[in-house]
Amino acid sequence: MRWEYGLGLLALIGSHWIPGRVTVSESALWFGGLVLGAGMLRDFWELSRGAEKGGPQAVAMCVESVVGVLAVLLGLLLVILSFASMLPAPMEASLPWAPLAGISLLFAGWVHDLVWVKQQGRWQLRRDPNHGSFVVHFFRGQADVCLLGPDGDSEHKKALEVGAGDGRAG
Repeated sequence: MRWEYGLGLLALIGSHWIPGRVTVSESALWFGGLVLGAGMLRDFWELSRGAEKGGPQAVAMCVESVVGVLAVLLGLLLVILSFASMLPAPMEASLPWAPLAGISLLFAGWVHDLVWVKQQGRWQLRRDPNHGSFVVHFFRGQADVCLLGPDGDSEHKKALEVGAGDGRAG
């Protein structure tokens, strides 16, 4: 069993006894933060174990990271609107924190290996347990692997090289 599932289930089961509440407007911020935090903890665990993942065979975007970042951005927007008193009253309702944490961790465990991969000009959704981690590559001094692929050959890099060859800069 993945650790995210275990903690998520504990939070859901124990939600009656775990104190804490958040507003509806804050819930997206917490959801995104927990999803991104779970992914980062997993990446640091892999880094500390020295487990070498194969890395991406194509330019890929981790679904966990994309959903987490979008949720954090939405949460920040909602919190800012809340401070400006521009949200309707139902968005200020209070929700228990523990079920939100449980759902966030269960979601993070479910999508931890889902990636969007661009192959033959199309984006495809697939499970790739060996997809590269930006955190792991960054701390190993190989951050360009996540951005450009393992061979350093991406469409963006090609476009920059073509632009540089004829006097244009990207």
